[in-house]
Amino acid sequence: MEKIDGYLADREFVGTEFVRYLIKNEIKPRIRIKHNTRVARRWNGAVPARNFFRNLARGEVIQLRGQRVVWGQRLSVTGTRLMSGESLIILSLDASRVTAIPDDDKRRWEIKTLFKALKNQGFDFAASHLTELDRIEMLLALLAITFCRAHLLGEWLHEQKPIPTKSHHRPATSIFRYGLDWLREISFNMAEKLEAFYQTVALFEELRRSNYSFDFIGKFMSCTVVPSTGFGIWSSSLQILPVPPVGAAHSSPHPTPC
Repeated sequence: MEKIDGYLADREFVGTEFVRYLIKNEIKPRIRIKHNTRVARRWNGAVPARNFFRNLARGEVIQLRGQRVVWGQRLSVTGTRLMSGESLIILSLDASRVTAIPDDDKRRWEIKTLFKALKNQGFDFAASHLTELDRIEMLLALLAITFCRAHLLGEWLHEQKPIPTKSHHRPATSIFRYGLDWLREISFNMAEKLEAFYQTVALFEELRRSNYSFDFIGKFMSCTVVPSTGFGIWSSSLQILPVPPVGAAHSSPHPTPC
């Protein structure tokens, strides 16, 4: 049986029993915790995790000296302040290179935003109500290709007309959504957007000849658990920017054709 090397998790995965299970099965945890999670001091008592990292500058990363008791287990605690100003605090079993731990969490975020694109903030995959495995696999393969094409188009559009950044230092929309909205705009207004349609086809043809899009799809399909490789969970090395909340208005981009 293949062995899981590590486990990346967000703040909803909490508790002594859960962490104990990971440690018992030699699965390295990388778990983001809530700011009010109690973390032991070096000498006595415990305080909310945020107390240790409240003075961090944006982009600064530190790891508390020695392992600390959290949920009854001795774990390493690493914290950083994101560019948005929000704190990111992560539990791990090993005292790895400090910057490697937040980097692992970035990989978790890529997977999470990918699932958002496949589900309620993109293709609405669950609405298919498919239950047969072979049909699910076929649909997922088609979505993989469409996702990659939409993302690649979004990258190109972003070069022509950059996505604006909001006051919280996050983009107004995602690279994926930028490209997907433009594909929808072309599809529903083919007569008016014929020049843009030909331009998009030419772009995809150029990418096909360079094999870049197929490499991208290969990375997309590798978003799975891999035994004893890397940290056990692989995802595309290309960062997927945060997607706007459900119900947010999506304005169709109208970049000037090159």
